[in-house]
Amino acid sequence: EIEKMFGLEGRFSMLDLGSCCGFFSLQAAVGYKQAAVIGVEGSVGIGNGTTGLQGTEDEIVQTKAIQTHLRWIDQLGLTNCAVAPEVWDFRRVCSLASLGAPIADVMLSLSVIHHIDNVSVEQYEADGMQHVEGTLQLMAKLLQLAPRHFVELPDRPWMEHMYQAYGTARAFLGAAAAVTGQSWSFQGPLCISQWYGRREVWLISRTGVAPQAIPPKGFKALFSRTLGLGYLKGVQQQVASFPRQGQRLPQQQQQQQQQQQVGSTPPPVRTAPVSAGSAAGASVWTGAHGNVTAESRMAVSLPEAEFTYIERPWGHFVNRWAAMDVEIEKMFGLEGRFSMLDLGSCCGFFSLQAAVGYKQAAVIGVEGSVGIGNGTTGLQGTEDEIVQTKAIQTHLRWIDQLGLTNCAVAPEVWDFRRVCSLASLGAPIADVMLSLSVIHHIDNVSVEQYEADGMQHVEGTLQLMAKLLQLAPRHFVELPDRPWMEHMYQAYGTARAFLGAAAAVTGQSWSFQGPLCISQWYGRREVWLISRTGVAPQAIPPKGFKALFSRTLGLGYLKGVQQQVASFPRQGQRLPQQQQQQQQQQQVGSTPPPVRTAPVSAGSAAGASVWTGAHGNVTAESRMAVSLPEAEFTYIERPWGHFVNRWAAMDVEIEKMFG
Repeated sequence: EIEKMFGLEGRFSMLDLGSCCGFFSLQAAVGYKQAAVIGVEGSVGIGNGTTGLQGTEDEIVQTKAIQTHLRWIDQLGLTNCAVAPEVWDFRRVCSLASLGAPIADVMLSLSVIHHIDNVSVEQYEADGMQHVEGTLQLMAKLLQLAPRHFVELPDRPWMEHMYQAYGTARAFLGAAAAVTGQSWSFQGPLCISQWYGRREVWLISRTGVAPQAIPPKGFKALFSRTLGLGYLKGVQQQVASFPRQGQRLPQQQQQQQQQQQVGSTPPPVRTAPVSAGSAAGASVWTGAHGNVTAESRMAVSLPEAEFTYIERPWGHFVNRWAAMDVEIEKMFGLEGRFSMLDLGSCCGFFSLQAAVGYKQAAVIGVEGSVGIGNGTTGLQGTEDEIVQTKAIQTHLRWIDQLGLTNCAVAPEVWDFRRVCSLASLGAPIADVMLSLSVIHHIDNVSVEQYEADGMQHVEGTLQLMAKLLQLAPRHFVELPDRPWMEHMYQAYGTARAFLGAAAAVTGQSWSFQGPLCISQWYGRREVWLISRTGVAPQAIPPKGFKALFSRTLGLGYLKGVQQQVASFPRQGQRLPQQQQQQQQQQQVGSTPPPVRTAPVSAGSAAGASVWTGAHGNVTAESRMAVSLPEAEFTYIERPWGHFVNRWAAMDVEIEKMFG
């Protein structure tokens, strides 16, 4: 079916949800050289254990299934196949569905949906849904992620509530398709297997012209971490070079303060001015008017001791926010709906001000702990260790204390690869973006990636900045002074000249306003507002904003209200096998599916599994793209023939789709 869809040389993206050891991902990546294939494996089932329920992302990576997948990616030299170690639940699926476009051209969900359903029960309840309604909504959201799906559901007792409500897997899938409000066709069952009961593979496709999926180049951007060729050999390990922590540089002589009138009317005072601590320190809000103080622009009073770091004066925080807040209010108004990304959010001062001051905004801070303000845990530590840093803990504590539902933290290490993948989505990911004294840290951890792409440091930094600009139509940027980014200063002279050069690289038209704020901290630091001219391009909807991050932490996280409890049938409990039902045969077309150019052996095809579309002497084994050892890919006594037959049935359709 895949060959029908795309042809053998077709360019398409495939998401293999619950990829386990990667059998189907590897077949697709070898068989379709132009395809971009990503397997998502979270280890919350039984085929790869339940590490994902309590373990860290790094522990998921160490599971047998992902290690097998990665080993074979290396062995086969596959550049078009990767693994994303992620636990999917209802929230993750909903956020991806809210992007408004399919994330892949074709999606495999083989004996995995019941595991996602299990870890989502408490989320259904939190949304006021009974289990049946929640499962139906989950399936409907999954269908929205691609225009073509291969789906295999388990038999009873898994999803017992679904069978009681709908009777059959086909009826349930039909009900879920109806919920989407879109028109779908069903083809199958393409394959029928007996394994803990009857399991059927169905092809579900959007009728009419298939909607355009996110481009394959941007496919990886949806996952905070994808592992591929060379990962096991360590070629993707990054080495960062930072100034030694605690090393204070001689402060430069304060340069003449540049004053700039931002408008003819003084910026208004916030409705309820609050004290934000001492404004002392060599920091100037250049757009201040008359008696309007920076403190009067604060949306919430926060304790200085919890948010300052490395001797940066409190007034630098207050003045920078005041300068940006005036511009943000001009852009959107106090009741405006917009999304904000605070890159390098540290303790969350700016994210919290924005979330309190703009109740309709969706604010996400990204903190990776690869600088000096929040340490360097992110260089070697796990995601959970990043979450435990002082900065993220402070941010989360104040989200709870202020009861903010519109503010979250994404514990992620950003580098050149991550920025490029997000830029390749083809649309801004946020309406406005803050990058305050953070870009040099991203630059530091990207040096080896620049070299791998054949770029010198200056060119790499320029490309990094240009890609960052593509992530939003409006940016507040603060760069450090020398000796950080020394190569950039040698090439361009000033921060403004460098930013102008990066803007030119984007090929888009930008306006510069500033510096809005000038601060002295290890040299001179200027805040610039960089905006796309003309009509600002539409960003990804705020509801889909969170979908770009595999993990966002928000209100209640510290209190444990987001902890998930999964209920699985006991591992190792074998259910009495049902009597094999009469095998349903279906002719897929008048012409037998072609044999692969070089048929290979895939082991014994024994087992109660039927490829319903098989013709004549064409065997399932002849559709295999690569010979893989049975012992490494089977699990829990599932016969090898089930793998071979299911791939053969899907492969014919994929080739039809894409070639």
